[in-house]
Amino acid sequence: MPAARRSASAVSSAPAEPRSAKPALSIITALDDEKLFLPWFRGPSWDGWRTILKAAYALPMTGDEVDFFHSVADRDPPERPVRELWCIVGRGGGNGHRSHPS
Repeated sequence: MPAARRSASAVSSAPAEPRSAKPALSIITALDDEKLFLPWFRGPSWDGWRTILKAAYALPMTGDEVDFFHSVADRDPPERPVRELWCIVGRGGGNGHRSHPS
């Protein structure tokens, strides 16, 4: 067997070194990032949706956000991230924003 192949096989048979994991990007950080979603979800009209997403992912919320969540969900925000999120959204609720052609 050529030396180069032996070296490669010797390296590949050794256990992999653990890599340090990068912290996960939160949905709110992604929404606030100019290169990701901020251009489409900018402004106070999206504050309600941001609050719902914070609750769905069990992210820290301000007192005003908890009050808003109570007003639309009639319950306390979840303590753990939810597995599913179902929203009943009326006309003008932003559910079709950028999701269909104008």
